[in-house]
Amino acid sequence: IQIMTSIFSENNIKIAKLDDKHKLDETHSLITKKLKYDDNYTDNSTTTTTTIEQLPVEIWRDIFDYMSSCDIIQTFKNLNYRINYIISQIPMHINLSLNITIHIFQNLCRNIRSFNNLIRSLLLSNKDKGDAIHIFYLLLDIREFINLEKFILIHPKIDDLIDIIPKLINLENLSTLIIDSNELSENITQLILKLKSLKILQIFTIDKKNYIFLKKSLSIEYLILTECELDIFNYLPITIKHLTITREIEDSLTSISNYFIFYSNLIHLKLRMNSSQCEIISHLLKCISHTPKIISFEIADYHYRIRKECYSGHYWSQCLSLLPLSCKIELYVHGPIEIKHDIDRITLKQTFETQYFWIERQLSVEIHFTSYFLRFFTLPYSKEIYTIPSKHTLITTTTIATTCEEK
Repeated sequence: IQIMTSIFSENNIKIAKLDDKHKLDETHSLITKKLKYDDNYTDNSTTTTTTIEQLPVEIWRDIFDYMSSCDIIQTFKNLNYRINYIISQIPMHINLSLNITIHIFQNLCRNIRSFNNLIRSLLLSNKDKGDAIHIFYLLLDIREFINLEKFILIHPKIDDLIDIIPKLINLENLSTLIIDSNELSENITQLILKLKSLKILQIFTIDKKNYIFLKKSLSIEYLILTECELDIFNYLPITIKHLTITREIEDSLTSISNYFIFYSNLIHLKLRMNSSQCEIISHLLKCISHTPKIISFEIADYHYRIRKECYSGHYWSQCLSLLPLSCKIELYVHGPIEIKHDIDRITLKQTFETQYFWIERQLSVEIHFTSYFLRFFTLPYSKEIYTIPSKHTLITTTTIATTCEEK
């Protein structure tokens, strides 16, 4: 009775007077359910407290989802065996471009050494930190990052590239390489193009002497360049799916019209050209996949060298007519004009309103005239390319909503 009274007291249960054995058995059954006794229950004199370290693995992973990999390593490394084990099951994405002191940077490099095989992506940067990349490869060997899939280098020095790039051949899982530098030598570029696992490559340019190595690549699917020559279209790998060139393509001696290379996998094409190169666009569109997803052209002219025929809805409807209805079209054309002599605003507007091409695809076009420039672009436009000026700087702004219903 004393034991039963103690148990009831702890659980706020008042014990009634027990008159017979039957009531005692019923009460004992109630207590057993209340306290969730099992056959091994022996001691009810202590209370168990759950600490944060005993949380289920799923909750720990939810917590880590809100933290950067660097913070996880710095905060929880060697806390205890269980936490170390949980961390060892998480893919790491290391960003060493953080605004931290060199001392903290060095300490972080040493701490990630024991997690090399967990790191899936790595970002190194010399921006605002001078020799950070050099310090990194003095403390760590990039060849030990055996599961690295994505590698980004921001403003590396030539010596950094000479030391790091040759070692990447040992990383069999490396599929993405991004280098923000215009100092890539011919030899370094060649080594990059020879990486067999590389699928996504973003670099400043590929020199013409290395075009042959680009063509031999059997893995590159996404290629993003800042600059290149027109001849590159004769040397793209057959695996190419996405091509982006962010600056105006340079003219070259070899005419692309002499070649008829078909890139059946190329479904995303984003180029910046001048109006004198517009004549090759129709040819390019014949050389890409029959089912392109995105076609984006920026035609930029300066110094009054524009071809007037490129500033017309008629011209672009004929040029882009080969594209299927399912293809997303982005067009941005701009150049200097002399309002009185070059292009009539009303006539330009009509070239978009009367062409069935724009109506069928339900493409809306906005036209901007300023004192010196003409711009027209499909909507929605990219804010990265062009910021709409204030109304007082515009002479005319016209939005042409070419929808089948309106027509």
